[in-house]
Amino acid sequence: MAAMLDLTKVRKSYLPMRLPDGTVINVGTPTKAMYDEMTRIDPVLKALKDDNLEDTLEAMEILFDFVARVLSNNKENRAFTPEWVRDVLDLDGALMVMHAFADFLHAKKAAEAKN
Repeated sequence: MAAMLDLTKVRKSYLPMRLPDGTVINVGTPTKAMYDEMTRIDPVLKALKDDNLEDTLEAMEILFDFVARVLSNNKENRAFTPEWVRDVLDLDGALMVMHAFADFLHAKKAAEAKN
């Protein structure tokens, strides 16, 4: 009989983030749905540079929603809303989260490729 595969031993990766109030959360790797959405968010980020105000406002809402989902995927089980992202982080903070999260995923993928 084969040995049992123990999935409780899977080592998960987390990205520590310090929030504006000083609280630290540990954001986990994305679900498949989040990863798929992240690959489609590039046009949204480009729309933020657009001169069309309506497109820019829609892009901001999509970004705030996605960043709230990213932040809510944390080890501490703390929930975040798009309104919190908009009011506390604003656009600059949301973009910082996106860039840090993308860097985290790229580093994780590079480390896995070495193994």
